[in-house]
Amino acid sequence: MTDKGLENHLAHAYEARLTNIAKGMDVRAADHQFITHAKAIYGIEDDPRFDQSIKDTKDRYKTLNSNLSIS
Repeated sequence: MTDKGLENHLAHAYEARLTNIAKGMDVRAADHQFITHAKAIYGIEDDPRFDQSIKDTKDRYKTLNSNLSIS
């Protein structure tokens, strides 16, 4: 799978995390589910792209959320 494909799968997993939290799931449980899903997407934990992609995905959603906030 290409880096872009991995990034898209990771973004969907992060969206599922946010949805689960919005539905009342404990944040730690949602984080655990997200990390477990992300590891399955990459297939291995030691892939250097893994940590960077998680950071990039979280940063992208933080930016999106801040742009959508109503002051």
